[in-house]
Amino acid sequence: MSYICEGTVWPDVDISTETKALLNRFFELADLNSPEAGPLMADEVFSADAVVKSGKQRVSGSNAIRNSRKNAWDHIQKRRHHISRVYFRDQGCMDLMLLGELQAELKSGTVVHQEFCARAVAEERSANEGPRLTLYQVWAISDLLDKNDVSNFKEWAAANIHGSLKSLEKLACSVTRVTGEILSTDDPSKLSLIFQVLVGSVLVIAPWYGGIVLPAKTITQPLAAGCTVVFKASELSPRTHHLVAKMFIDAGLPAGALNVVQTRREDAENVTRAVIAHPAILLMELGGKCPTIVLDDTDVSNAAPKCIVAFVFVFHQYYLRLCRKFDMTDTLGSFLLHGQICFSTKLIIVLEAIAEKFTAEFRAKAQNRQPVDVVSKRIIDNTNSLVEDARAKGCEFVLGAGMPGFVRPSALQPIILTNVTKDMAIYDSESFGPSVSLYIVKTEDEAVALANSSAYGLNAAVYSQNVTRALRVARQIECGTI
Repeated sequence: MSYICEGTVWPDVDISTETKALLNRFFELADLNSPEAGPLMADEVFSADAVVKSGKQRVSGSNAIRNSRKNAWDHIQKRRHHISRVYFRDQGCMDLMLLGELQAELKSGTVVHQEFCARAVAEERSANEGPRLTLYQVWAISDLLDKNDVSNFKEWAAANIHGSLKSLEKLACSVTRVTGEILSTDDPSKLSLIFQVLVGSVLVIAPWYGGIVLPAKTITQPLAAGCTVVFKASELSPRTHHLVAKMFIDAGLPAGALNVVQTRREDAENVTRAVIAHPAILLMELGGKCPTIVLDDTDVSNAAPKCIVAFVFVFHQYYLRLCRKFDMTDTLGSFLLHGQICFSTKLIIVLEAIAEKFTAEFRAKAQNRQPVDVVSKRIIDNTNSLVEDARAKGCEFVLGAGMPGFVRPSALQPIILTNVTKDMAIYDSESFGPSVSLYIVKTEDEAVALANSSAYGLNAAVYSQNVTRALRVARQIECGTI
């Protein structure tokens, strides 16, 4: 067969020759530049009530399928599909997942090489008719799809996947490790031991923006310690979070070890109260105003583009590759993913001696940053509200012209504020948008006091060319990671 060929990897189930021939005929007609392609598909490949989905387009029924190919070749010179692998979804029916490649030449001269994933459901008919497709749905696996549909890009997705794998590998190695401590005692005849004990069920709440790596890490850690997990999936990425949970279950996790909570918005309050009604141990750090201190011995030309990025790379080397690829080693901490990260830098504290030079350098880098889209209009509304409150109370703007501006309806331009005071809501409220407050102080002590003035304490960073000095300042900052 020319499309479903000897090189195609098939699952270990009995798939009839007729079904393979049906799939081959479908792709043959899909690559046929002829007005007869649509009618032949309707007559030979699909059932009378079949559904075909491609992106946001949906075609159903023989008549629609018959007419669906009329404009298919308006911009295409030639194209060809190749199926590399087939997966079996459901033993109750012939439900298949196909992985393949599409090579096409457009009339404009552009050559397209596109990976794709498709679902094909075949229904057995009479021996005379043979099988027919009742559903065909295709998804493109491309950077364009990531950018336009989910405001994401391949390197960020890769960081999620590989970060998850590294986390699982490390915990898998530690599960069988014997741990404990033997402490010295005042009485030589006595022995003091410390043992780790289980804390019981652990509630895990993971955000949407690290849709795979964060639930993978937070679910795995208590499981590795022997605790059961209640996982609250984000309402902004429910399918992704349920997929992560399903992978644990498919891997053989015992029933009841992992429990997923998902609820409607109107039931959220009651469900939340039920989940947290009897907490034995509470450990929460959900975000904040992560500060960066830039000391006056710092090389500004190096520090300005990097000063709010260092701690982001705690998670995985793929973030660093991401930044190098997209020239995003500058202003990443404040503006990556439109500022929608719990460890985004929201406070830059610069010593006065280098403030003017640093501000100019930082502004120049930030003003060319093109943010991705927000996940929800609430992010824009919240950022606008905080920025407008600060403007009304007298703050100044290094970047942002005094009013929130839109790059497009779903994204704000980067905003840098200065002269932010405690009476402004943005002083210690997380905008979760592309905004950052710039402070200028005279001494190290002032910088440390300002960094510690926030009620939050997730991440921080310190920049200096003197390692001893940087460590001394870092040890005074009250936060989880520096």
